[in-house]
This record gives sequence, structure tokens and C-alpha cells, in this order.
Amino acid sequence: MSKGNAKTFFRRIRAWQWVKHSIFTQYLYVWAMKVGSPSHAKTIWVIDAFAGSGSFVDEVTGEKDEGSSVKAALLGKSYNERADKQAAGKTLRVICIERVPELYEQLRERLSGFDFAEVLPGEFADHADEVIAKIASDRALILLDPIGVKSIDAETCRKLLHRPGKTDAFVNVQFSVVHRTRGQLLANGEPDPGVQGSEANVRNIDAFFGTDEWRTRIATNGKPLREQEREYLQLYFGSVVGPGFSCKNAYPVSASYGGKPKYYLVHVADHPDADWLINDLLATVESRLFIVSCQRDSPGSLPGFFEEMDKQRIASLRMELGVAILRLLAEQPARSMSYQAICLALRPQFFGKLKEGGYSKAIKQLYKDKKVNREQKGFRPKLLPQEVISLPSED
Repeated sequence: MSKGNAKTFFRRIRAWQWVKHSIFTQYLYVWAMKVGSPSHAKTIWVIDAFAGSGSFVDEVTGEKDEGSSVKAALLGKSYNERADKQAAGKTLRVICIERVPELYEQLRERLSGFDFAEVLPGEFADHADEVIAKIASDRALILLDPIGVKSIDAETCRKLLHRPGKTDAFVNVQFSVVHRTRGQLLANGEPDPGVQGSEANVRNIDAFFGTDEWRTRIATNGKPLREQEREYLQLYFGSVVGPGFSCKNAYPVSASYGGKPKYYLVHVADHPDADWLINDLLATVESRLFIVSCQRDSPGSLPGFFEEMDKQRIASLRMELGVAILRLLAEQPARSMSYQAICLALRPQFFGKLKEGGYSKAIKQLYKDKKVNREQKGFRPKLLPQEVISLPSED
């Protein structure tokens, strides 16, 4: 994302539109080129389960922009028209689902010129089995961006995420409704019969997590909301996403840097490269959000002042990462780990904050300061995924 585009984005587009209209589009292009390259990958799929009308109107400016479904179709057209893809018999197909009849009709009309795109009317859950049958074991990228959590119950999500084919997914997870429902619980985690609608509301959240553990263990534990949200995310990863994905992380999306999360962008994938891609895209957005937030708070500041502050912020994060690396290594029986294992272990803590290069810089600084050893000799060689990083001998 260029700086100009990022500035326009934060001035124009609301935070809940960020996934579809900024990060998702950039990720989609790289994903398609990557997973569509093997000879056996004849068909790859993009599934937009809550597609809307295909466009949106900005609440502040009144400007119209294309939604994720249309952007996926435009990318699919470009992909399908490539000479190398045509020669290899490869295709990118798009399936969109929209439950609101008026929005469905608008989207169907908007995508009528894309013969590889299909629009289905109705609820996401009603079409899950149909979609799974169509995509079979092909690679798929799934976007689950509903309003609230009722529409993405665990049973339906598991069907897509746990199918035989490889899947990448973005999920918009909002905990505001979980927190509201928490107030309708008794101390033992059961719905309060004195609150109208509590039974139905609690069961909806049970269905979202696929378990009642959210209320029996987390909602009633008395911890601050941020801590509870971290526990909710881990429950979601374990109960819904499951162990089949090596990469599953969440990024808090806020309207301003350090602000209260409006929702969490959950990303799941089965390859570290996919996780690095979204991580680096998010880190770029994080920098712009920091700068724009500072500019809003202190208008009239010297040009470049907050950009320099952002560099200092990132340097401080690298130092924080270095401390976390030393702590992690000290916890290992052999006081050592591979570079890739270190990144995977600490990425959830720094997800969307530091780019991939920041991890390498942090370890190389530790090596320069003689706080860690590395297999390769010297400061300059590039860190390799399986290269062992270790603490110096205690002798």
C-alpha cells in the first residue's frame, strides 16, 4: 500500500470496511499467484460469504467504492485472461452469498458480466454444504465478514475450514455482542431468567464458539475485557479453527492507534508465507494509522515529524521483541530454537506490528550484542528458517 493510498483510506473508509477494501485485495492477488502456480492447481476459489451489494457509499464523503466481491471478480478476470493460465487450463472462480434480497439483486446485476462468478441468495449456513461440494479439494480463500457473530456459527465454519482442501480465511470477529451477553449471565454462567431474551442470546454465543466454555470459564472470571478478549480468541482458535492450521492470528482493528478494538481481523492459513504476507500488510497499515492518529491529535506539526516518531516506535518494538526472544530461549531445555520456530512462537504477540524483516533485525542485533549465538558465522548472512539460534553457554 502506498502512503498516498493509505492516507486516502484512513480519511475516507470506516474501520469495519478495512478488511475488504484494503488488506483483502492486496492479499488476494499474492495468494492467487502463489496457490495457482502448481500444475495441479487447475481451479482456485474465492468465497465471499457475506458479500453485500458489491459496492458501498462512504458515510462521510458520499463516495462509492467497490466491495470485496467485485474486487475479487476483477482480479479473477485478470487472472483468467493471463496467457499462461489459459494455456495451463487454470481458472479462478468466485462464489458470493448474500441474504438480503435487495442487496443480492444488486450484486447479481453487478457481477452478471463475470461468467466465473456465482451469486447465491440466502444465508451463509444454508449454502455451506453446496459450496463445499463445488470447491471439493481445491484451494480456497474464504472471507467471513458478517455483522455480529450469529451468522458464523461454529458448526458451519468448521465445515469449510476443516474440509480436505487447503484453505486460507479471513474472519471478522466482534466481541461487543459477547460482552453485552455477558451481562445477561448469572454467576454460574447460566442465562439470567430475569433478563428477557437472555436464553436465546446466550445460545447464539454458544453456537459461535461451538461450546459454552466462553461463559463458564471466561465471561465470569472477573478479568478485564482486553484479557477476556484474548482468552476468547484462543477459545475460538481451539474450538472453531482447530489444529489443522499452523498459522492463526488476530489483529485488533481500531479507528485510531492504540484505540479500543472495533473488531478483530482473524487470519488462518497453513503456510508461514501466508502469515508473513498478512502480517507485513498489517504492519504497513499500523504505521499509517499511528501517523494519521498523531496528525489528528496535533495538527500543524512539522512535515515528517510523525514519520520519524514512527521509526522510533518500530525500533522500540524491535527492542521489545529482542527481550521476548531472550526470554523464550531461556525457557527452552536446550536454550535454543530455530529461527522459524522463534518467529512462529512470538508472531501472535507482535502480529501486525513488526514486519518480517524486524524479526531478523532483532536477532542480528542480539547477535551483535553477543546475547545470542547463531549457526552461521558472522552478522551478515541471511537468517535461514531452520538456522538454530541459541543463548551463550552459562559456563
